[in-house]
Amino acid sequence: MESYLKKLERKLNLNLQSVALVPPETLDDCFHKLHIKDIPEVYVKHEEWMQTLIDTYIENMKEMVKWFLRENLCDECKKKIFGEKYAKI
Repeated sequence: MESYLKKLERKLNLNLQSVALVPPETLDDCFHKLHIKDIPEVYVKHEEWMQTLIDTYIENMKEMVKWFLRENLCDECKKKIFGEKYAKI
């Protein structure tokens, strides 16, 4: 039987994959907030630390997707999504 932590990891990875299905303007909506209360107590001994770890993981995933988009989009799209400072005109 799959452990809860494996399911959690799979869910977070699926969130990253869902980014490809939505416009970049909704990037933040792709990463759902995960609250520590949603995790069974047996896996959580230090709630504050675990919540910080989860939040940091999600923020890192967002930054990774933003980096990927900045590296691979055309200048016009970069300008539209990220503003003037990322466009190479």
